[in-house]
Amino acid sequence: MQEYEDFIKKLLEEYMLSEEDMTPSQKKIAEAALRLFAEKGFEASTTSEIAKAAGVAEGTIYKYFKTKKDLLFALVIPTIIRMAGPVLLRDVEAIAKLKDLSTEELLGRLMLNRLQLVQQNWAAFKVALQEMQYHPELKDALVSHVAAKGRLIVNSLLAEKVESGELRNLNLDSMTRVLVSLLAGYIFAKQMFSEEAQDWNDTEEIKLMVDIYLNGVKKRDQ
Repeated sequence: MQEYEDFIKKLLEEYMLSEEDMTPSQKKIAEAALRLFAEKGFEASTTSEIAKAAGVAEGTIYKYFKTKKDLLFALVIPTIIRMAGPVLLRDVEAIAKLKDLSTEELLGRLMLNRLQLVQQNWAAFKVALQEMQYHPELKDALVSHVAAKGRLIVNSLLAEKVESGELRNLNLDSMTRVLVSLLAGYIFAKQMFSEEAQDWNDTEEIKLMVDIYLNGVKKRDQ
């Protein structure tokens, strides 16, 4: 864990600017780059396109960011920090500790909370997912550390339900992966069928997913 913290600290020192420290031009550049990276991908986006979208001269970009990769890290790493940090994980931990809720309600709240997180930061998430295959350090931070923290929380919640006899005694990692896969599939479907998805009710859809997760789809004898 200390190696991860040192890695993040190094990236912060070398690349990231806090929003308070950013000039209006830097904010415009960052916003324009994020949009283009999400639409076209990192490699296909040029600094001239970013400058045009931001309404600044291309030289202005190099005034603030030495390379396009510097700009990538200034956008993506903060998102990873927020995902991995206690501020966002606090929501998951708080929900998991609500002992008065049923399992259906707990899982529903967890999934809706994570769905809202992704939707509110979709452009940054899209860039992170695209670029982590080309930048191993991003993949390590996103997969090995961020996902691991969330998995431990969900595993602990499911373990309690197994111990109480409410859930079957199955492999906890597998149980968590299936749950995450349901949510990931829904997020993918919303992007794939964007027009149709405008009429979808996230709360009701997640409620149905939790029902399918816990009870399956096969009709059982009464």
